Amino acid sequence: MSFKSFLKNSDVAFVLKMVLLAVIIVVVLAVAALLWLDKYTHHGDEVIVPDVVNSYVEEASILAGAEGLHLQIADTTYNRRFKLGSIVEQKPAANSRTKRGGDLYVIVNAKTVQQVPLPNLRDISFRQAEATLRSIGLALGEVTYQPSEYKNLVLDVRKDGEAVNAGQRFPEGTTIDLVVGLGSGTEETVAPNLLGKTPDQARAILLAKKLSLGGIHYDAEETDDNRDLFVIYAQNPSPDAYIREGAHIDIYVTTDQAKAQAAADEMAQDEFFEDTF
Repeated sequence: MSFKSFLKNSDVAFVLKMVLLAVIIVVVLAVAALLWLDKYTHHGDEVIVPDVVNSYVEEASILAGAEGLHLQIADTTYNRRFKLGSIVEQKPAANSRTKRGGDLYVIVNAKTVQQVPLPNLRDISFRQAEATLRSIGLALGEVTYQPSEYKNLVLDVRKDGEAVNAGQRFPEGTTIDLVVGLGSGTEETVAPNLLGKTPDQARAILLAKKLSLGGIHYDAEETDDNRDLFVIYAQNPSPDAYIREGAHIDIYVTTDQAKAQAAADEMAQDEFFEDTF
């Protein structure tokens, strides 16, 4: 029997034919898969990434789509250097090359201005107050100097001429004015009567007379619920005492209105007898 006849009639020949057929099928499938994958991944089909920074999402989506890219919002942030609602960052970078059909990731600026809580700037140094304002995104406005016991100490914080308090919220970039101590003056003045006033009212009265508010002494624990109820029932120096411009006055506060009224009545009575006799 010849070799050709053997291959033609034996089981080995059948197996070899099946193996060869399987190899051919695998090769054909592999080539087809590679061709499909190449087309699916756009191998060699690159585009230039458009610059979408400072554009709005709607505009950027059109620009990306024109290059066969899909716009994806990765995150939001707030950056006052960019327009509200505009794109502040993109990846891949503008003018770089990427595959057609890929994703263009962007970070979008918030659509509203961030509100910043004002920290407590009173009774700290001017330099510290200035640095604090800048660090939280607020701007330093007008700086007014007044005689005070301590030089370069922040006496008051204002916005548009009105005193503002820690915790109030302002849009980022808002200008905040400061009243800063110039050191003790040489002129004498009379201590005003602060009895019955709130600490905020007392601060405004003292600043108008070129004086500063010293320590605040509470006869009860201060809480969020009673913070606005405290009024002054005693002060040191006492009303009508002669003090130097820039000096500070300590106040003693209570939520007991009767206690504050009794102190005010006693003061009025003393003044009456002094004027009478």
